[in-house]
Amino acid sequence: MKRLILILGLTLLLALVACGGQQPDSQEVLPGEGTEVAGEGLATATPLLEAPPEGEVIGGNIIPTLTGTTWEWVDTTTPVETIVAVDPTRYTITFNDDGTANIMADCNSVTATYTGDGTFLGAPAAADRRDPRISARRSSTHEKTRYGWYRDPVTVRFTCAARGAPLVGGCPGKVVLRNNGAKRSVTRSVRAGDGGVGRATAAGINLDRTRPTVRISGPRSGHAYRRLPTARCVAGDTLSKVASCRIARRTTSRTARFTATATDKAGNVRTRTVTVRRR
Repeated sequence: MKRLILILGLTLLLALVACGGQQPDSQEVLPGEGTEVAGEGLATATPLLEAPPEGEVIGGNIIPTLTGTTWEWVDTTTPVETIVAVDPTRYTITFNDDGTANIMADCNSVTATYTGDGTFLGAPAAADRRDPRISARRSSTHEKTRYGWYRDPVTVRFTCAARGAPLVGGCPGKVVLRNNGAKRSVTRSVRAGDGGVGRATAAGINLDRTRPTVRISGPRSGHAYRRLPTARCVAGDTLSKVASCRIARRTTSRTARFTATATDKAGNVRTRTVTVRRR
């Protein structure tokens, strides 16, 4: 199973005290390379733990969650030594959804609180958190029509702001919709180190980049007529549907030109021209 390193700011004395106040015989002490202690009686524990089974995609990266599994202590490195746990099952920590953690060190048990960072997500239900803000804004080369349709790719951009703990993974990047579709939506989330979550959705995006079909019923191109036939505009559009179909006629003493213009509800336009002779 994949393994990773989790940095825990724990009191070394608390983590290592065994029943009866003595260091357990099951630990192996190795020489350390550090020369500076962060505070009296404190050290930074670096346990190697089994990776949790789940995480969340933030900023294109999978950020694992601490909750949902019991972590086993493997070793601790202090400025002067490395202590290896021979029996990791006797030294465990479980992170709860409410921001608390249950620690078992041999026969000693402790309840603590925790937050996440850019490596691990914090508790999803911490009582004192303030969820970050995120908003979505859409744009396109042309504004959507009065029918609610776009005819060019739609870009959705997100803006984020922390309201408590710093953001984890940054604000989501822009999303560009290029394929045709009705009632499309884009949802993204942003996480904070204390487990806070903000979500934003750009919904109801209608995109039709395909021009309608159009033809002229009546006059036939290249034919000669003593009396010009009635021309009719015939159009079709399978997605946004046809908004209008119009015929324009221009005549001379010898010819007549009919132009059909079809526009769909997204603003796409297609024309067709038929020219006939006059007898």
